[in-house]
Amino acid sequence: MAQSERSPFFPEADLYTTKINLITSITGRVGFACGRWLGYAKGGWSGADIELDLFDHVTPVRANESTWANGWTVGGGAEYAFARSVSLGVEYDYAGLDIDRFTVRCPTCPLNVGGGVPVVDGDIAVQSVTARLNYHFGG
Repeated sequence: MAQSERSPFFPEADLYTTKINLITSITGRVGFACGRWLGYAKGGWSGADIELDLFDHVTPVRANESTWANGWTVGGGAEYAFARSVSLGVEYDYAGLDIDRFTVRCPTCPLNVGGGVPVVDGDIAVQSVTARLNYHFGG
């Protein structure tokens, strides 16, 4: 998934693109079962490989770098058991990832253009909805 934005400083010339190459999480969940229904909330750690591409259409200078961002995740979901071994579930997740002092290398930048090597701080939010069909082994 990729997200492109125009620069707040030079909106006609600069384009910033953020791409998530990999996202992962480790969560715990707590829930309540009632008959064939299970509702739950979850939370934990999330991390992602983030790639940032900065492109100036005027000069044409491009800077690109990737880094690992750590953060947190929360969510919730529900499952319904159709049979003893089969259930259908839907889940919503929100991940907040933080990048502090991310240095973006620019091999084609002329010396001291734009203040030298760009340093970026950013907050990235990822929302997802997942539907799944589960088979429970062992009954």
